This record gives sequence, structure tokens and C-alpha cells, in this order.
Amino acid sequence: MYLIHKSTIKDYNGVIEISVCIVNEYDNFKKYVYNLSSEYAARRFFFYFRKGKQFHGLALSILNKFKIEKEK
Repeated sequence: MYLIHKSTIKDYNGVIEISVCIVNEYDNFKKYVYNLSSEYAARRFFFYFRKGKQFHGLALSILNKFKIEKEK
């Protein structure tokens, strides 16, 4: 499993939107969009993302930890 970073968009209200593709060992991929509440979370994601494929699982867990929950 590894990640492909597609785009990063920062809104005027401070929300950072990161879109990634998760590729499994069979070269199948799924696209996900994460809305983060802080720039600190985005910096931590990119720190581990740039370290290589062995840290992509940790980068993905940071995205899941800091994502903004949608209201129902």
C-alpha cells in the first residue's frame, strides 16, 4: 500500500483539503478527500509522506486523526 498525493487546497476559512489516492499491491486505487482543521496536521502529513513508502501508513493515520467530521 502506498499513497499518491493529488492536490492540496487551502480555503479562506482555514480548512485544508488534501486529496490522495491509495494504491494497493494489485495496483487498484481509490481516491479520498480529507478536510483538515489545522496547518499543523498538514505539515505532519507531508513530513511522513515525503519520507517514502514505508511511512505512508503513518501519513494516512494522521489524515484520519485530524479530519473534520461532517455534520449529519
